[in-house]
Amino acid sequence: MKLALVNQPSDAFVPNHMSASITLWNYEMAHRLSKNCNVVMYARTRRGWPRVQRDRDVEYRRISTSADAPIRKVLQRVSKHRSPNRPAWASAAYHSGYAIGLAMDLKRRDVDVAHVTNFSQLVPWIRRFNSKIKIVLEMQCHWLTQLDYRLVEPRLRQTDLILGCSDFITSAIAQRFPHLADRCQTLHNGVSADYFAAADRPQAPSEDRKLVFVGRVSPEKGVHTLLDAFAIVAHKIPNVSLDIIGSLTPQPRSYHIDMADETERKMLAALFDADYAQLCKDKAAKIGTRVRFVGGMEHAALAQAYRDAAIAVFPSEWDEPFGMVVVEAMAAGAAVVATRSGGIPEIIEEERSGLLVNKGDVAALASAIISLLNDEPRRRQLAQAGHERCCKLFNWDCIANQLYAKYERLLAEPVAAN
Repeated sequence: MKLALVNQPSDAFVPNHMSASITLWNYEMAHRLSKNCNVVMYARTRRGWPRVQRDRDVEYRRISTSADAPIRKVLQRVSKHRSPNRPAWASAAYHSGYAIGLAMDLKRRDVDVAHVTNFSQLVPWIRRFNSKIKIVLEMQCHWLTQLDYRLVEPRLRQTDLILGCSDFITSAIAQRFPHLADRCQTLHNGVSADYFAAADRPQAPSEDRKLVFVGRVSPEKGVHTLLDAFAIVAHKIPNVSLDIIGSLTPQPRSYHIDMADETERKMLAALFDADYAQLCKDKAAKIGTRVRFVGGMEHAALAQAYRDAAIAVFPSEWDEPFGMVVVEAMAAGAAVVATRSGGIPEIIEEERSGLLVNKGDVAALASAIISLLNDEPRRRQLAQAGHERCCKLFNWDCIANQLYAKYERLLAEPVAAN
């Protein structure tokens, strides 16, 4: 089987140096699937980078995106007058340089399966140059249920398999496109349990009260709610600290909040209009020196940060498509407190492998954190149960085996109609 894993047009890729969840997913799948497939990975190039590179059994091929810049400028000007659910970046023309270069290279290499993440606008270009290829579209976000139906439905008809990273995402897609529901399946994300090595780590002493949040500092991630809750926690537990790990650049409005439902827009839109990073820094300053904004981290350093934490907190105020950081924290042996959002309840068994609270509930979040800080045996019990659940259900080897089986079934079926 000749398999192509396609990164998002915005993603550059350096083997062994992943920080974004999509590039990490592709890397982990590529090297596991290479045992049974001839795997090539596609991503955009940067000046001075080799166009072709090998890492173990995977070939990395980089596509130029230089031709896209003038097209993007025109589309961005035009899109100001369009509906929010038809943003410029969702147009088939927006990344057409990347898409055409990719599609032509797939044809030259006679690839059997092209696996695309999130960007449905790549599908028509791939199909145009590759009539017999099987196209898999994997969704790690909400776009298929947010973008204009008339924009995405024709693309999905040309897609052979539509994967959601959680049952939450998959069911929403199937409900919106019932005539394509038989193409919709779930494939959860995974984690390298051995890499995070939670089981044999030395247990932190009871006086170690470090909390950690991992994710971009963006309104939908609920960092403002976490800081309000932490102010309560810090008042009651003097030796507690909080590390906030992630980029201080919020997600672009057009990628989610402008297309979100009315409830979510009312909750978060004003925060997107503000200087959100500064707002969070101001909240932290009122608490004192026990809050640190660490910035982004390489994956190796991030694994250690999880291991050093007593509790990992994920207070998302949108519906998380999955929650990669949640499984990472559980694998590393941190007890987890998170919100009931999107796919997270599929990861955490409430009260058994972590604690869940309602979105935006500052008091409940603070109470859950305090209860675990004051009950070390329970905290360790939840942490151990979370680690075991990740090893059983969300390890990369298991996910790769599931995906390979889906590919094999797909190759036995007719190609999707154009």
